[in-house]
Amino acid sequence: MDIDHEYTQELVCPWCGYVFETSHEYFTYSSEGAANLECENCNESFIAEMNTHVTYSTRKLEIKEPQCTNPK
Repeated sequence: MDIDHEYTQELVCPWCGYVFETSHEYFTYSSEGAANLECENCNESFIAEMNTHVTYSTRKLEIKEPQCTNPK
């Protein structure tokens, strides 16, 4: 049985396929991105890694007069 457990929306036990519906509670913003967990369903241990995808956005700053203090 193949278990889809990589890059999923929630933590999935790689042993039994149990889906942790509160995955966000296992990591904080200060976490290093990995945790040793035990499955609530089958009691097997596994490593959970938090993957992040960073994007950036920009927008124009509306300035009516030039703010440059060092003209070239």
